[in-house]
Amino acid sequence: MSFGGRAAHEHDLLRLARHAGSVCRSQLCPFGPGGKVIVWNRACVVLTGLPATEVLNTKTHWRAFYSSERPSVADLVLNDAVEWAPEYYVAYADSKVAKGALVVEAWCDLPFTGRRVDLTAEAGPIIDPDGNLIGVMESIRDMTAMKDAEAALRALAGLDGLTGLPNRRTFDDVLAKEWGRSSRRGAPLSLLMIDIDHFKRFNDNFGHAGGDKRLEAIAKVIASVVQGADDLPARYGGEEFALILPATDIAGAWDVAENLRKSVEAREIRHPGNTASLFVTASIGVACVVASPGGRADDLIRFADQALYRAKALGRNRTCPSDGDSATCQFRAPCPRDCVSKQPSEPSDTPPMTVIRAV
Repeated sequence: MSFGGRAAHEHDLLRLARHAGSVCRSQLCPFGPGGKVIVWNRACVVLTGLPATEVLNTKTHWRAFYSSERPSVADLVLNDAVEWAPEYYVAYADSKVAKGALVVEAWCDLPFTGRRVDLTAEAGPIIDPDGNLIGVMESIRDMTAMKDAEAALRALAGLDGLTGLPNRRTFDDVLAKEWGRSSRRGAPLSLLMIDIDHFKRFNDNFGHAGGDKRLEAIAKVIASVVQGADDLPARYGGEEFALILPATDIAGAWDVAENLRKSVEAREIRHPGNTASLFVTASIGVACVVASPGGRADDLIRFADQALYRAKALGRNRTCPSDGDSATCQFRAPCPRDCVSKQPSEPSDTPPMTVIRAV
């Protein structure tokens, strides 16, 4: 093809790209051979807040998305540098649209609107009949609403339908994560196991609907004592709740437990069947360990459950610490006098971990 013919064809291709970008209702942005923006359509303006007059025929389109200069996905395609995508994007892949095309996804803090958005951008080369790269067509999709909806669904799936607290599945996932963190950092990890005293009797007196309302009320009390950003209250099952306290030693966990126990009784929810009080009360078991790499998070649950059993055996409406398991104990200290357990420890074949006890 002659130079004149190629130039005319290039002009036609770019004219079509310009037309497509201008009439499309989604964010469509064609670039010319020099990397300059040839269309900044209305959808791009609405998304980014950057007027077309400040972008057209410039290479400063990055200003719409970033606070400092960096290549866009179109720049990578235009400069045949798609292999550099990992330097700038966490999520990226070769696009199936055309050879040399690239699709990326990233969260952006848009400088002109202040919005944080999740964008998917796909850029493909515009090739003339002789195989020359003469431009790039980039499409941008705002995925924020979809991502927010997905997050909401994930959160919903991880919440207990009655109380709104994280459910057992979420509890298990978070405890496993915090166990690993405790093991890596050598930091204490505490767990409270919480049981509503004689709750079956409450249901017998007030019915399951009344019981459900009381569980909702207790869940709010449990959520109210959470202070740390990583603390996790959860409904463990039935009338039993749990509270994960990362980076919290036994003294701190004890304080949280006692605050919680007193707060539950202070609600003054009448409970005629409760032998520990006129009102709804809770028994709480407290356990604290520094996790070992080969240990199991189930051991922490077992320790807290043993402490909870002791609290109930001693009359309920009280907090008791774990006495641990002699097979896994590296540090021993006496428990409060009224919480000494006479129950035999269960055997354990797990590697040693530090079990921290109240004094």
